[in-house]
Amino acid sequence: MTEIALVEVPAMNVLGRKKKGTYALIPELLMNVFTVVQKKKAAIADRRSFCAMRPLLRQFWKQMKKGTAEIEVAGPVNEPVKGTKEIKAYVLPGGTDGTCRP
Repeated sequence: MTEIALVEVPAMNVLGRKKKGTYALIPELLMNVFTVVQKKKAAIADRRSFCAMRPLLRQFWKQMKKGTAEIEVAGPVNEPVKGTKEIKAYVLPGGTDGTCRP
């Protein structure tokens, strides 16, 4: 049985990208981000990838149907790395996260 636990995650340096569309964009955006991570020879800092949706859930699903939802993905890197025109470098704030433990 898998146990779900809450853990505190520290703030992380990330490379990330935002784009309007639907959840179907997430694989493409993650590939964009991790391609830049590799080109910059950065080390991936954590197994977590960040995916966010905005705004409120009810509005988000309406926007998903229209293909106008704001989708954001980010990958953590060990140290600050300069971003590109499309892939931005920033610090993702820390907080509480859920994780699975076997």
